[in-house]
Amino acid sequence: MHYAQPRGNNPIELQQWQLSVDAAANAGNLSPSNVRHFFIRQDRIGRQAPGWTGGAAPYQSFGPFVNPGGGDVPRGNQTYIDFYRGIR
Repeated sequence: MHYAQPRGNNPIELQQWQLSVDAAANAGNLSPSNVRHFFIRQDRIGRQAPGWTGGAAPYQSFGPFVNPGGGDVPRGNQTYIDFYRGIR
């Protein structure tokens, strides 16, 4: 993961960027400081948890989202982001 900013002066991209920044600022602190890891999964397809959790359940999950691109996570409309705490 890395930090990114909108490129150029595309008004739609700039608007979406600002909406995301505003939403993050308004959300405040959503998790304890020891939540440092996440895992993206497609519900019921492929891996459902990373091996490094030691069997721990996610602290919090967000979704479902649509993943049209695939990659390491299978494509689909049941994509979840699971956050873990206390993992070393």
